[in-house]
Amino acid sequence: LEGYRAELAARVPPAPSAPRAPGPLRARDIVWGTTVAYLTMPVYAAAAVAVEAGVVDLSVLGLIPFVLVYSLVPAALLGAPTGAALAWCLRRVAHQAWHVVAFAVLGAAVAALVVLVLLSGLELAFLVPATALAAATGRAALWRRFAPERTGAAVESGS
Repeated sequence: LEGYRAELAARVPPAPSAPRAPGPLRARDIVWGTTVAYLTMPVYAAAAVAVEAGVVDLSVLGLIPFVLVYSLVPAALLGAPTGAALAWCLRRVAHQAWHVVAFAVLGAAVAALVVLVLLSGLELAFLVPATALAAATGRAALWRRFAPERTGAAVESGS
């Protein structure tokens, strides 16, 4: 019987007593977050245009393919590297909500810089909130990947 217990103990890992630490940032995490941000950006841009115009009709949906085409290069050349750099800077911040907020702020800052400096036009200001929301959505898509597991006492205490 003692041999059986030892064999069973070797097969079954002990229950974790502390939350598991999230794994390292991987290239596929960057690709996934950037892809989610890229695909949600046109929807947010169309919504921003509708709100700015004060009218909600289907004509704003024509903006979606246009934004998809023209946002591919900025998403790849600006969004992915700055997002990866921000993720690296936030690697010791455990609370995922702070990551989402930081990505929204970074998205707004980069979009404002691009709109004002490179595109030199306030008529494209709707891109700023759309980019902020898209960046936050891209980071939120990875929430479960980086959230530590909550076990036993941590779940019961509500922390």
